Amino acid sequence: LDQALESLVAQSYRAWQACVVVDADRNEYEPCFEIAERWALADERIECIRVGRLGLPSALNLALSRAGDCEYLARFDGDDICEPERFACQIDFLDRCSAVDVLDSRALSFRSPGDGELPEGMKRYQHWHDSIETHADFEREFLVENPVCHPTVMMRAETLGRLGRAQGPYRDLDVPEDYDLWLRLLQIGARFHKLDRALVRWRDHSGRS
Repeated sequence: LDQALESLVAQSYRAWQACVVVDADRNEYEPCFEIAERWALADERIECIRVGRLGLPSALNLALSRAGDCEYLARFDGDDICEPERFACQIDFLDRCSAVDVLDSRALSFRSPGDGELPEGMKRYQHWHDSIETHADFEREFLVENPVCHPTVMMRAETLGRLGRAQGPYRDLDVPEDYDLWLRLLQIGARFHKLDRALVRWRDHSGRS
């Protein structure tokens, strides 16, 4: 988490806000809350919220509810690392390409020292994910697997609002919350694109499902 938040503070684009939701029971991840709170005290752009165990879809909706009147929303996990130019590159593209609603980027998968080699399945997924770029690519590959790397995404707030859910765009179902979101956005005409450079280092670990 320290590395993740440090990579946000190091962004070349400075006009961002971050909402860190600690989705855990009160004592389950106390060290994580302490780390997030320390960063929030040091940087007024960071807000830290701990509300107990919500589950990922509700935690994501809570974070989005704190976004205010923003144009773009960026998604990021607490164990990944943003490259310094991530926000600048994605904002520049979305400013220039009004037809794109959901902007993915390539991701560089890695493991922490001592956690072993990246498994072959993860290597294959990244190779497949990196091959997808245009909206037509996404439309085709949605029939195969989830072609969007959730922690790399920046999207238009207005497009999410078109889903019209008062509780927030993510649904708590027996399916991956991001795959469900992308398919519903595709259904209302949202356009997808991927930048051809790796803007996030995506951490894999031995306990990952």
